[in-house]
Formats: sequence, C-alpha cells, structure tokens
Amino acid sequence: MMEKVLSDPRIFEQMGTVSSVNADAMKKVFGIYEQFLLALKDVEINAERNVVDIRFPDLAMDLSGLAQAASELATGRLSTTRGGKLAQLGVALEDYVAEHHRLPPSAINGPDGEPLLSWRVALLPYLGEKDLYTQFKLNERWDSVHNKKLLERMPSVYVQGANETTSSTGLRVFTGPGTPFEGREGVPLSDIPDGLRSTLLIAQTKEEVPWTKPEELSYDPKQPLRVTVEEGLFADGSVRLLLAKANSLTRQGIITRNGGEKIDLAWLPAASPEVFLNSRAWEIVRAAQNSADRYHWGLRQAEKAVHLHPKNGYILNTLGVAQYRVGRYSDALATLTRSQQMSAAQGNSELPADLAFLAMAEERLGHHAQAVAYLGRLREALKKPAHARNSEGRGFLREAEAIIEGGANKKP
Repeated sequence: MMEKVLSDPRIFEQMGTVSSVNADAMKKVFGIYEQFLLALKDVEINAERNVVDIRFPDLAMDLSGLAQAASELATGRLSTTRGGKLAQLGVALEDYVAEHHRLPPSAINGPDGEPLLSWRVALLPYLGEKDLYTQFKLNERWDSVHNKKLLERMPSVYVQGANETTSSTGLRVFTGPGTPFEGREGVPLSDIPDGLRSTLLIAQTKEEVPWTKPEELSYDPKQPLRVTVEEGLFADGSVRLLLAKANSLTRQGIITRNGGEKIDLAWLPAASPEVFLNSRAWEIVRAAQNSADRYHWGLRQAEKAVHLHPKNGYILNTLGVAQYRVGRYSDALATLTRSQQMSAAQGNSELPADLAFLAMAEERLGHHAQAVAYLGRLREALKKPAHARNSEGRGFLREAEAIIEGGANKKP
C-alpha cells in the first residue's frame, strides 16, 4: 500500500473527492505506517553464538484520532462500492431517459401484458452490454429454456456482494400506484411532482432475486414495508444511505413520486460516486482489446465523473484515455495535456499512463516528432524506482511502441 501511494501521489487527491472516504483520515493511517517503516530501518540485529539481540528504536507517535480515522475508512467502504454501482445505474438511466423520454417500465411485457423480463435487462444497452442484450429473446419469459441460460451472464454492476458467480441481485424497484415505475409504459421525469431529489428509483435490498426475473417490490401505502432498503439511487442521480433510524414517513415518502410529502433528506449521508465511476471507467479503457460498446460505456462514466468533479487531474486523465479509445484523438490530446498541467502544478511527477497516451494521441494526429519525444519520456519514467515494477506502464509502453515505431498508427 505504501509503495502504491509513493508511486502515485495523486491517490490522496482522488480519495478527497469521495465524501464517504476522508482523505485526512487516510493520511493519518498512512502516517503511522510510514513511521513504523522508518523505524524498522533502524532496527539493530546482533547475533552472538546462539543469542540474537534485536533492538527497536524508541518510538514517539501521535495516535490520537487514529481509531476514529480507521472507523471512518471502514464505514466509507460499503458506500463507495455499492453507492458507486448505483451511480453507474444512474448514468445508464440518464441515457435511457435521453433516448426514450421516460423511465423504463419495471418489466419487459409480452403482448398480453405478462411481465417477461426485468428492467435490468432493458437497461443492458446503456451499460455497455448490447451484445448480451441482443442474445435475449424478448418475447419469452425470463425462465424460458433459452433465456434461463443467460442468468449466469449477470453484469458486474448488478453484483452487490462478494460472490461474483451469483446470478441474483438485491437491486430492485418499487412498483404500484404513485411509484416512479407505475404502469407498463414508463414514467416521464416530468411526472415526478414530489421532486427528483426526494424520489427513490432503485433500492439496494437484502432480499435478492434472479437478475432477469421481473420480481420487484410491490408498494402498498396501507401496509408496512417488509423489505430492508440499505441504499438508494434517487431520481436526481444522487446516492444515499437509508439509515435504519429513518422513520416510516421518510421511507414511504421517498417511494412515491406524487404523494406530496415534504421530506428533508439532508441528514441522510450522500455518497460522491465520481471516484468509483472513474475507477470503473479506467478498468475498461486501460485494456487495448475491449469492444467499441465497452469503450463508449467507459467514456460515458468518465464524462460523468469529470462533470461531478471537473478539477481533479486524476479523473481528467481517465477521460482523456477514454476519448483516445473511441477515436477522439484531438479531444484526448487536449484533455491529457490539461491533466498533466494540473498534475505538474501540484508538484506531482509524470506517470507512465499520461505519457503513453499523450504519445499515442500525437501519433494518431500525425505529429510523429512529438510522439517520439513523449515515448522517450515514457521510457525514462519507467526507469525510476517508483515505476520499476509498474507492469501496467510497461504494457502501455509496448502499445505505444507498436503504434509509433511499428507502423500501427494507420489503424484507428
């Protein structure tokens, strides 16, 4: 962990954009680690015959606030991971609404109105999963012989636990009169008079169902809620923890879109999802062999992350790489240059990923001399101790060499 921090000084800058992860708390924890590491270098070990004398130096460390710092980091992890995936769904819903001018219905229905497949299947084209979407038979039930084979293909965004092989999810929506998923046609955002900020769209629940099955949460205002909602995506794109102490009025009020309740959600913790979106986008665009659909999904998440936090060089760098992957070389060059300038202004050293994609963008635009110059700087950066074991950076080097020195730049 210490090596990672020392090799990438922008990690704390990245962490500082997440409300659920306190960058100062993380620095406190790492500060203690660093003091121990320095102390270990001064340990005296003397051996005489069968006696080994080990002497540790005196340590005087300020441990005040360390327990609180560790607590903040532990409680923030759940929100960052789960909240980040809810944020991904928020981006996908934004794109769905932009195309269809309404939210998706809770289910893909047959001609007779029978629910066949969940809204989670309908959202696949907006999650970079068009190929998977086209493999479903939309006129058959979720458990038909054909569609049931696709259960094991559940996208990672729907996985909410540690078991990556599961085919069930706790991400569900409330259905029934007054909910955002009322009816078979889908509800326009303009038909949410209670306000986007206080209307729940997707709930993270403990009760899981097969991800393709159109089994959602039936809402009846006359009945108490029989489901545990842990976190939620709201219609304005925000993600909030729904604490156990939230009263019944609050819980039921956020489920309806037109109940007229006046609800103050300011006391419910809200996650800032841009770091998760940036991280997921980076996982996609760092690979040289992803599909165009996946690259565009990575770009979409990177754009949203930058929109949420436009002055973070770390996040801006991911956007530049995503722009490069989809062939927007001029945009990529401008974004990557701006990212590098921001990093330099903060006193950070050049990172291999920055230099590699600057080099490749220059070459794609026909600026061979500039590309060669960046390639040289990339090689020098990888010689530094901080990057000596940077396998990802060496992978970027090989990709850049193939394009700049191998003639691969003719292929976009």
